[in-house]
Amino acid sequence: MIANLVWAVGGYHADHTMEQLAALWPLAMVGALALLGRRRSTATGTLWVLAGVPVAALFAIGLRRPDLFEVRYVAGVVPVFTLLAARATTALAVGQRATRVVAGVLVVVLLGALADQQLNGANPRLYDFRGAVREVSAQASPGDHVLYNPVYLEAVVHYYGPELHLVPVGDWRAVADSRGRVFVIGSFFDKRDISARTGAVLAKLERTRRLVATFRRPQIRVWVFE
Repeated sequence: MIANLVWAVGGYHADHTMEQLAALWPLAMVGALALLGRRRSTATGTLWVLAGVPVAALFAIGLRRPDLFEVRYVAGVVPVFTLLAARATTALAVGQRATRVVAGVLVVVLLGALADQQLNGANPRLYDFRGAVREVSAQASPGDHVLYNPVYLEAVVHYYGPELHLVPVGDWRAVADSRGRVFVIGSFFDKRDISARTGAVLAKLERTRRLVATFRRPQIRVWVFE
């Protein structure tokens, strides 16, 4: 629940960062206590209903299907959380100057979260397909082949490397005995079936070819066979 709230307000971050942010939940409780007795309105109550009901419903569904409890399935509540954060800012601050200070701090925090989300290479949601495919394009020669797994990477690999000869990993036999080198691009290894299929193909290629290089990009791995 805490992770999904952080994702909704501040975006995705590295695992260590998420642990540190989740550890601040007592501070959020203090903030909630500070809001007690503040001015209330029907509009604010409506926003809480709009934000709370979808999240509560998704949480209930998540008790049966944990993989479904992610903020992307209630993305519509994210703007509502932004409005609630703005309302909390005006409620906590006393006077125009204090409102500006609190709002400035909130903006700085959100900009810092945005920078960390976009620039931190340890972010588990960062997939550097562009860097990986461009590195393959720089090394590949005419006659080389590129295997990719999973199969739905075809569009993104073709987008960044339209000149490459792409072959889905399931058709590895078609390139196993070719003269050119074989590049294997893999990702989403947290999925057991994808990881197993990639490992099986690599093992079969090693029977007839020599592994000469490997390199990594965030969430991407590439093997090069001669």
